[in-house]
Amino acid sequence: MRESILPASPIPIEDGEEACPGIEPPVTGAFAGIKPTYEQLLARVEELERENRALKKYKSQQKKLEQELSDTLTKVLAGYLPICARCKRIREENGVWKQLETYIQAHSEVVFSHSLCPACAKSFYPEFLPPEEE
Repeated sequence: MRESILPASPIPIEDGEEACPGIEPPVTGAFAGIKPTYEQLLARVEELERENRALKKYKSQQKKLEQELSDTLTKVLAGYLPICARCKRIREENGVWKQLETYIQAHSEVVFSHSLCPACAKSFYPEFLPPEEE
């Protein structure tokens, strides 16, 4: 635990001497004219030190979470992808052509779920579709 910068024992106050020289009391409000005692100031300094340690801890946690988020976002695809106009395979940097789904899954967090759009279902499997109403 860090040592406080204030002395451990209160400074004796003689009649007519200020409790805390240089610290002005609030001008307005219910506590106008009341000066804090040494013990009150010491308690407030300790409270601020605790709050400062907690704030540093939270900032450290925030930095860690921001780094995790940044690492996760770097998995997002960016840039130009050479893709075959016919079969839609993608050419990797080493010249190997990969199926679109395989390439995207290897370079991101995406998982594909395959199905057929209505146009392809009608074109490839018309016998499994209900008859069209006119």
